[in-house]
Amino acid sequence: MFVLIIGINKYKDKDCHDLHDAVSDARAIESYLMDSLGVDKSRIRMLLDEEASRQGIIDALVALRDNDDIEHGEAILIYYSGHDGETSALDGWTIESTEKQIPSIIPQDFNDGKGVHRITNQTFVWLIDDIVRKRGDNIVCPRELNFACIPNDLLP
Repeated sequence: MFVLIIGINKYKDKDCHDLHDAVSDARAIESYLMDSLGVDKSRIRMLLDEEASRQGIIDALVALRDNDDIEHGEAILIYYSGHDGETSALDGWTIESTEKQIPSIIPQDFNDGKGVHRITNQTFVWLIDDIVRKRGDNIVCPRELNFACIPNDLLP
């Protein structure tokens, strides 16, 4: 099993109130995986607070795709503890929500005014699709993004 764990307590944008337990939850997941399931620490990547920037999260997902130590079909777990929310869909996007809102996670450095945006489900779909095509579809994703873990062409 290969794992990406993301935990964010402290946000750069003061409009996003800081959390108290996201980082400790992320560390607890890491401990559980190592102590109870025997996952080697070298197979776990942690992004905590400032490391969990928008680019840091995207780079970590790309690194899963490009990691030749991951055999095709091997389990991949992506765990996220932090703020999530919704953002308005862009014109022309096909979405199921009548409110035209898209679920997303909020990276540590989120700041719309400075061009650091949320990571939408659509972005996750593209990134996860790349991982699926190269590493297989044995992937578990965050609750907020679990439908995004199935590439569009694999949906019934």
